Amino acid sequence: MGGLLQVFTGDRSLAEDFIEEVKGFLHLNQDIARYNSPIKKVAFMLTLIKGPTIAGWAHNVGNWLDTLNSTVNNIPAVWDQFLHKFSEQFQDSQKENRACNDIKRCTMRFPKVDDYIACFKDLL
Repeated sequence: MGGLLQVFTGDRSLAEDFIEEVKGFLHLNQDIARYNSPIKKVAFMLTLIKGPTIAGWAHNVGNWLDTLNSTVNNIPAVWDQFLHKFSEQFQDSQKENRACNDIKRCTMRFPKVDDYIACFKDLL
């Protein structure tokens, strides 16, 4: 169930949204066995991570998955470890700076006060 997921190509500014989109998809499909296994979740994620700049990282994660025994190591810690490594690798270090710059450009124009407030809250 759910729409097609976007492919992640390494753009750090999109990493957090990518993970949240995948988590939403997995929550929606949690009653389907192939999406409920921590090892299969990671394998599924790897099918959505493509591009020359991140191929090496994805290859290394795939090699790590190959070392796991699906009957013994298929535990939630596998998924948690993957999310940690993904965040560590693709964390957007400029997120706060971009938000500050966007807040400076966010201006209120009558009668769109609600749009201004929503924009400011999102950036905050």
